[in-house]
Amino acid sequence: MKSLKDIIFLIAVIAVSVVALRVLIKCEDEVKGTKEEKVEIKHTPILVSTLQEIGQWEFLAIEDDEIVDTIRKGIIYDDVLTRIYHGTVRIGVDMKKMRKKWITYQKKNDKLIVRLPKVGLLDKKFIDEANTDSYYESGKWSDNARKQLLKKAEHKMLKRCLTKQNIKLAEENGKAAAEQLFKSLGYDNVEVTFAQREN
Repeated sequence: MKSLKDIIFLIAVIAVSVVALRVLIKCEDEVKGTKEEKVEIKHTPILVSTLQEIGQWEFLAIEDDEIVDTIRKGIIYDDVLTRIYHGTVRIGVDMKKMRKKWITYQKKNDKLIVRLPKVGLLDKKFIDEANTDSYYESGKWSDNARKQLLKKAEHKMLKRCLTKQNIKLAEENGKAAAEQLFKSLGYDNVEVTFAQREN
């Protein structure tokens, strides 16, 4: 994910691209002498490319701890392995998946319509293995058994954190952030939507 300094630099580049876009649209109107209700922005590959450079745009981060165990039956005693996993589930969009046709401009309403990629999990390695605590362990356990326990923890963490409610909250946060970004670039009327599937 980009640092704050990188994002500020990208926003500055976007601002320059938007100014160029407004000049191009104005010039087109003067040449054509007519106004179209909706025009797809075809002259701003730099703008879309710059937005793609943002990379992963995080809208929601959820810290979670999960206690996971596994039991191996024995003749006299059962072997038990119990571990506590710490992780941060980050939800947002991958701006590299943004398409050129996902930014349109309605001249009649002076509205910029921006479609962002589908909101989802940003990093599949959300568990901090170095910060995993061994809560209880009896018997000898193979690396494969520990990997299976890690997968079990990942499943539990995703089930708890990657919910419809949290996806909706991330979308609301992302919509507000994107609207603020483009409004700071001079667009007062901005509509932000999200792709429902990658295409």
